[in-house]
Amino acid sequence: MFYFAYGSNLCRRHFSALCPAAGLVGPARLVGYRLVFRGFADIEPAPGECVPGGLWRVTPACRAALDRYEEVERGLYRPVDVDVELVPREEGEGRSPIAAFSYRMLEEGYRPPVPAYLSVIAGGYRDFGWDETLLDRAGLAKHRD
Repeated sequence: MFYFAYGSNLCRRHFSALCPAAGLVGPARLVGYRLVFRGFADIEPAPGECVPGGLWRVTPACRAALDRYEEVERGLYRPVDVDVELVPREEGEGRSPIAAFSYRMLEEGYRPPVPAYLSVIAGGYRDFGWDETLLDRAGLAKHRD
């Protein structure tokens, strides 16, 4: 199964500690959503926008660890099924959608993240080859270290 990461789980070091059996697939995009912050990273539907992220191949044990980490049982996040596009490595490479799961927060409203959390996400953007300035779309330029 595939997991689409868009927040702190983009950081390879962090994610490898959480899910050591996971395999990195590569950078991916979630089309039709945007990145927002409610203290923590979240995604919400937004036609015409896309969320940069990373795709991981995960085991059932990893899925269980992610559910615990994302506090699904407490109601912080809920798992959602998404279709993502892998970023082509070469010109002309196909962009067939890949079925994956991700997480969305149950909370509404917007709050900026603490700088240390945002730095982890920025590091994840670097890990996956994304331009960190893409975080500015979420209105966060003033919150970064």
